Amino acid sequence: MRVIFILVLMLGEQKSFAQDSDYGIWGIYVGTGTIDEKWSIFGEVQYRDNKIFGDFNAFVFRLAGQYDVVKNINLSLGYSHFVTTPEINGEKVTRHEYRPYQQVIIRSKYGIVYINHRYRFEQRILEDDFRLRFRYFLQTNIILNKPQMERTAIYISAYAEIFLNFESPVYDRTRVFVGLGYALSSSVRMEIGNLTQIFETFSENQLNIFLFHNFNL
Repeated sequence: MRVIFILVLMLGEQKSFAQDSDYGIWGIYVGTGTIDEKWSIFGEVQYRDNKIFGDFNAFVFRLAGQYDVVKNINLSLGYSHFVTTPEINGEKVTRHEYRPYQQVIIRSKYGIVYINHRYRFEQRILEDDFRLRFRYFLQTNIILNKPQMERTAIYISAYAEIFLNFESPVYDRTRVFVGLGYALSSSVRMEIGNLTQIFETFSENQLNIFLFHNFNL
């Protein structure tokens, strides 16, 4: 309970800061439903705001079928739908993006350290364009108080992800996240932390709040 209080306090501190700045927020739910030893369904919903619930930026829905080739290697075939609100000529307009993707995840564990490598190939279908992009994601979770990821485990979560286009400019962006996580149970975890997005000419920060839920179908 003390960890939950600390996470809530961190959220309050960030909210107070964000009300007077351009610090944004992403709320993210990630669910994985296990079908059997090999197959699972992955679902993700995101709400993105340029401020703390005051300037809507994007809604993201993602769904994928997953197959474990072996214990630590997972293949996915998925689809993402993005609803964004870019500002054009001083006015916000609604845009849709349809994004099929294929990915490979390689997992490893070294004592209390969990490491994930994710390789994702995206086909971005925009309203007036078509683009291809590759993403490489490296994540680690380091448990602070338990021998493994289990109920009441507290852990440091960090990741870096680079986005590369198949056309010019090749470099799209890099994301770097550092946060604190807490396992509410063996199947439910939450994380809160700061995400920095590094573009070619500028960078921006968002508060990220994750809820992870694993369940059986």
